[in-house]
Order: sequence, then structure tokens, then C-alpha cells
Amino acid sequence: MSLLRPPLRPFTLLRLPQTRRHASTYTSSSHRSFWRTRIALTTASVALTAYYLGSFGVKQLIPGMGSIDTCELEPSGSSVDTASLLASSTVVKQSPLYQTLSVDPNWVEQEDVYSHLSPSARRTKLVSGTLWGHRKISANKVFFDVAGRESVSLLLLGTALCGHPNVIHGGVLATVLDEALGRLALRQFPGVVTARLEVNYKAPTRVESGGSAFVVVKARVVEKTERKVKVMGEIRDVDGKLLVMSEALFVVPKGWKPRPLGEH
Repeated sequence: MSLLRPPLRPFTLLRLPQTRRHASTYTSSSHRSFWRTRIALTTASVALTAYYLGSFGVKQLIPGMGSIDTCELEPSGSSVDTASLLASSTVVKQSPLYQTLSVDPNWVEQEDVYSHLSPSARRTKLVSGTLWGHRKISANKVFFDVAGRESVSLLLLGTALCGHPNVIHGGVLATVLDEALGRLALRQFPGVVTARLEVNYKAPTRVESGGSAFVVVKARVVEKTERKVKVMGEIRDVDGKLLVMSEALFVVPKGWKPRPLGEH
């Protein structure tokens, strides 16, 4: 007796339901990823640009930035002071402007603007004494045009003359202008004094820590009467950037007996 068995069914693999992704799904995902990357890169670029522009703007607005020169001042006549003056003189003489003026027949250099003063007398003066030397005014080369109506002064101003960190004090710049414009006025009248000095600051005169600011002071006579002379001037850096503008009136006081130019 045999057992009855149910007929065998063909063996088939059990297939699980599959999820089909259309091409549009992949395209949408890639599209979102592309824009996320692009937005991130754009944001980073904008942030970096804003940082550098902000740093530049702050540097222009804040008077002084950077490290402060804390080196001690060397006494006048010391080896360091003498070496500093010689080095500064070399820097000015190697500048393109100095070399151009020195060979121009329309301009004459005044070798040493304080040469008429004795060493003891120089120390009593503001520019040739108190403000002169290591980390202060270490060079001052002056040219006059042959007509005696214009002048160009090339100076190096050191960090000891700063008010705000690494920015030359405005009072020093006013003194430099009074000196340069007054020197030109003295060529018109030997006994003038400053009656009015107007100073308009256009930009900070910056100096790197441990270095000097190379400035160019230009002056010209704009008006001259019997006892008065008006002189205009400006200070620029070696790149031509305008730093300070000035106008001064010099007069010969009544009853004033003019002295020879070398005594001033």
C-alpha cells in the first residue's frame, strides 16, 4: 500500500518587492547637493572678503595699529645716533626724487639747512635740536628752485615722534610745515615771523615699528606784499599720497630789524 503524495510544485525563489528609483530622484538629490556646496563656498568667500576689507578699513580709521617701538633713544652724538643719521641720509640720497632734483638745473640743494648754526646753538633749536636724531628727524634734505619761490624737503621721521602708535604726531607735522614754509618765506624777507598757520590733515602719517616715515614737503609762495608773504605747502609720502595740506602767512613785524638770513 503506497501513500498518496500531493503533486510537487516547481521550485521558485521568493522575490521581495523592490523599490524602483526614477532618474528624477537622483537628479533632484544631486541638484540639492550641488547648491548646498555652492552656497557654502559663496558664504565662505563673502566672509573672507568682509574680513580683509574690514581689516583694511579699520587700519585706515583707527589711528595706530601694530607693535610699538620701545627701543630707548640714543643720546645725541653717540655712535648709534651718528650711524642712524648717516644711514638716513643715504636712504634719502638713494631715493628717485632726490636723484631727480639733484641733477635738475632748476633746483639747488641746500647742503645742510642748519650748517650756519654752531653745535651748541643747534641743540637749543626745536627741529635741529630737540626733534633731531635717532628715532626722530634723522634726515632733512632741502631743495629750492632757482627763482626762490618754491622748495622741496625730504625728511625721515622716526617712531619717537609718534602720538598714536606708529602714527607721526600731528603737532610734529605742523612744526615740520612751519619750518619748511617759514624757510621759504625767509628767502622773500629776512625777518619774517609766523602770523598764521592753517593745517588740514588728510590721512595719518604712518611709520613702521623700528623704521621711519619718508615724507616730502613741498612749499610755494602764492602771494607777496611789502611786509607779508603767503606760502602754501603739503606733505606727501614717497608714493605721492597726500597726508597734510597747509597755508601760512608770514609777516615782518613793525619796528622789527631784519637780521642776516644765517642768523635765523
